[in-house]
Amino acid sequence: MEVIADEDKNLKAIFFQTPEMQKNFSMYPEFVMIDATYKLNDLRMPLFILLIVDGNGQSEIVALWITADECKDTITKMLQAFKMHNKDHSKIICVMGDKDLTEREVIASELANAHLLICLFHTMRSFKREISCEKLGITSAERTLALEVIQKLAYSQSEDVYSKNYEELLNTNLHAVINYFNLNWHGIRDQWVEGLKNNHFNMLNRTNNRLECINQKIKSVVSKNSDLNTFWVDLMHCLNTLNIERDHKAVHVQLKTPVRVGAVDSDIDRYLQLLTPFAFSHVKKQYELKKNVKLLNCYEKNGKQYALYNSGSGKVIETCQDSCQCSFTTVMRLPCRHMLALRTYLQISLFDHNSCHIRWTKHFYLSGHRVSLNNQIPMNNLDNYDSVHISTVKRKSSAIISSQQKYREAFSVGQKIASCISELGMREYTSVIDQLKSVLEFLEQGRLFSIVETNDGTIHVASMHI
Repeated sequence: MEVIADEDKNLKAIFFQTPEMQKNFSMYPEFVMIDATYKLNDLRMPLFILLIVDGNGQSEIVALWITADECKDTITKMLQAFKMHNKDHSKIICVMGDKDLTEREVIASELANAHLLICLFHTMRSFKREISCEKLGITSAERTLALEVIQKLAYSQSEDVYSKNYEELLNTNLHAVINYFNLNWHGIRDQWVEGLKNNHFNMLNRTNNRLECINQKIKSVVSKNSDLNTFWVDLMHCLNTLNIERDHKAVHVQLKTPVRVGAVDSDIDRYLQLLTPFAFSHVKKQYELKKNVKLLNCYEKNGKQYALYNSGSGKVIETCQDSCQCSFTTVMRLPCRHMLALRTYLQISLFDHNSCHIRWTKHFYLSGHRVSLNNQIPMNNLDNYDSVHISTVKRKSSAIISSQQKYREAFSVGQKIASCISELGMREYTSVIDQLKSVLEFLEQGRLFSIVETNDGTIHVASMHI
């Protein structure tokens, strides 16, 4: 645990990670999801969850952050804590989140080797929020047209298709929309366009739905706006339950004999024995689709056989018997239909364990899973992991105070006011309450006010005109 405080000992953030989480990340560091969920505790401190995908396609939480705000310094401290406790952070290939500017800037700075991806759901939600009649000064019909074209851009399967859709956007002559799009989205299209996101090892994850699902389960267990102690206890109960569910599936992989797909020792059967059920389901689908692949040309290069095929977007791609340029191989690191079709054409075995990333193999998956008897953390060594580090961050006088910070400070002052009022006599109580109602009225109207005392000792709340 890492605790971050400011110079006045005010809590800024808490980083939490168990040895089990550390081990899971070290096994599957390639792809990380990050997102925050809110309104779980009465201090309005958001809960950030860092998630990975294991060898059987299950979601594993690898770190938790609780932050007082979401400013750049706080997020930086949390990422630095994550890097300090996880030496394999340099192996992260992709990080998926929303389009929060501060979060993306920090990730790009602290995880220089990782490629940032933006969740499709958050992308479309941002477009619908920002491309509005009020913000851009366009009509309802123009807004509908712009969103239709931008949706095509989001689902473009290649750079060429994106260019055609972008030309369509320019032809709308909606200058306010075009300027907004060019300023915020066009330059980072490889982070949010579906076809361009498939140039990276994202394991077919287009959205943060895995995290959203976990967030919903946490909210069903943790009471809304509970105190911090109750929040933490309920959160740990929820995480333990999620672990039990995943352990149950791992036990099935370990003990249940899979149903044979083909003949014993056939190529597809060997993939079944090698891979986890999640990975095999994708290979099986590619195996069934190989018959639809049409060969354009076959040739030899550097002692290997190559072939050319037409992709679904019309692009000609090159494949080899153990590698391919298609998006499926890129995002999954598993044999695709093109590789299997070429092997069929060359009349060689369709099975090739080298074309399967080790993370998808049963042996690797079970060797590091907590259900394995050889993988339990000895109880007498747990004390070595129980450590709390407290560090201090300097406050910047010019820093902008977030709404969460304002709320907490106002809430603290309000509690003290309520405590003092409860000890007053009835006459004083009535007078103070009347004045507070005036204060509340001014606050709701967003007007400045002053509290003055007259010569006879009477307190008045008056509006200030500047």
